[in-house]
Amino acid sequence: MEKNKEVFIIYLSERGRLLAEQVKAYFDEAELLKWDFFRENITTYWKANSLLIFIMALGIVARTVASLISKKGEDPGIIVLDELGSNVIPYLGGHYAETNKIALELATVLRAHPCITTASDLKGLPALDLWIKKKGFVMKNAHLLPSLMNKFNTNRELKVWMDKEIALNLPEGLKETKDIEEADFIITFRKGNFQDKVVLIPKKLWAGIGFHETLTEEDLANKIFQALDELNLDFSALKGLATHKKKASYVPLINFALKHNLKLLDFDSDKLSEINTVSFSEKAKNIFGVDSICEASALLASNGILSVPKQVYKDFTIAIAMETFQERGKIYIVGIGPGNTDYLTLKALRVLTSVEAIVGYKTYLKHISKFLSGKEVHSFSMTEEVERVKKAVQLAMEGKDTALISGGDPGIYGMSGLLLEYLVKHGLSLEVEIVPGISALNLGNALLGAP
Repeated sequence: MEKNKEVFIIYLSERGRLLAEQVKAYFDEAELLKWDFFRENITTYWKANSLLIFIMALGIVARTVASLISKKGEDPGIIVLDELGSNVIPYLGGHYAETNKIALELATVLRAHPCITTASDLKGLPALDLWIKKKGFVMKNAHLLPSLMNKFNTNRELKVWMDKEIALNLPEGLKETKDIEEADFIITFRKGNFQDKVVLIPKKLWAGIGFHETLTEEDLANKIFQALDELNLDFSALKGLATHKKKASYVPLINFALKHNLKLLDFDSDKLSEINTVSFSEKAKNIFGVDSICEASALLASNGILSVPKQVYKDFTIAIAMETFQERGKIYIVGIGPGNTDYLTLKALRVLTSVEAIVGYKTYLKHISKFLSGKEVHSFSMTEEVERVKKAVQLAMEGKDTALISGGDPGIYGMSGLLLEYLVKHGLSLEVEIVPGISALNLGNALLGAP
């Protein structure tokens, strides 16, 4: 769950309050509210970063909030539980507010039934709106997305056209096409007349700039917009600006970056001089001791490749660099305990509901079957531990957060050591987190009692 999300648990009766106390224990921070108080102050809590959990009949909630519901991304997430804690219903924000995921976790903790109704989850397909959000795409023609998701749920496949420089691993069911006319999605940095397509713009470009400090904020804005227009690049693709350290304190530049929610990075001459650039500026060399401010700063900020070499305007230069798309996922080695989901740790539960891919021994996967919907699942037989490790590494290298499943505890069982040894042997660098689990020996000891 997003760290800045506020959680409010609303109850109607004393029985509901007792269940609310149980639910509250699951969250790091949550506030309990009586129904009458909440109803009188509902607009105070109705905001995009809120999670509202109601413990009462669904009909009461539906009638109360109906007039407030507007659109995805602006409404709070809503989950409804009956007072017996038998059913957990993600009512609003199944994907964008992650209420499907949270409902599944709560249902496991409460031993309740999660009432998931979103089509993609029921059909085991990736949630496209979640994928778009995770990748940080700027979406244009968003009103077309619901019909595309319906098409995806029916056909289990959509076509994607991408700029040639975009190397992106697509989720299951999305297939790249070279024919832009047949594409359902267009992933591009560029402007275009794509009124009948959902356009996804990766926020991956950095503009390195050099300028005279006589330019006003309006002048800087005009120069940047002019340059991007001439290059046919969409301003939405711009992640930030970069320049020499001595230029970064210029107030009009700071104001422009703040106004447009752009990052602003600066580098000193020593750093800039380490970068090989295409262009050479005698003025930059004489004043700052570097070959090119704009190219070098763009490359340093992006840690990627130069897309557009220095472009020269009156009192202003700009170069564009692109961040790499080869993002690496994280591997979680998850101990699932002795088999019964009652013995899953809360950490394991949260990992299993959040990762994109799950790799494990087929019998272990049966134990956690309720968490597999919508995931990329790879099942292996006994004695194929090394193959499991290889697959988990492959998925993480493709940019997918992956759970490598271990019975009991991964340290005791040995999956942790096997994965770490494999990474060292092959010189690979991946983020790894070991999620400990309850071992069978712990459960056996608990069942036998003190000797």
